[in-house]
Amino acid sequence: MKNYLLIVSICLIGSSIFPINSQAQWIQTNGPFAMSITSFVASGSYLFAGTESDGVYLSTNNGASWSPVNTDLTTKWVTSLAVGGGGKYLFAGTVGGGVFRSTDNGDSWKPFNKGLYNKNIFAISILGGTKRILNPSSL
Repeated sequence: MKNYLLIVSICLIGSSIFPINSQAQWIQTNGPFAMSITSFVASGSYLFAGTESDGVYLSTNNGASWSPVNTDLTTKWVTSLAVGGGGKYLFAGTVGGGVFRSTDNGDSWKPFNKGLYNKNIFAISILGGTKRILNPSSL
């Protein structure tokens, strides 16, 4: 009886870890082309993509089309994106320009670098309202 329970338990665990009939959930959309996408974030019904050389792009239709939203973004190598304040703020980490913040879904950007001495930003996260910014010298 113990061996039977062990075999049933192994089968149940195995089927939950390795599903037999799974289907892909990804659908290809039209995206910003001719550059590398380095970061991606969603805010409400808006999707934002950061790129290696062309700044930030916005989609308002689930990725069917994308528009650049780079006014006042002086550095176009965007390495990270984060949303804070319940969707009120959009942050972009860049190489060489530090952090930029937008309060209008990317229509305009302002530098947000108070206290940063290295402006090569590689990751931004927002935890309970506290910003975490990583650059090589902080590692």
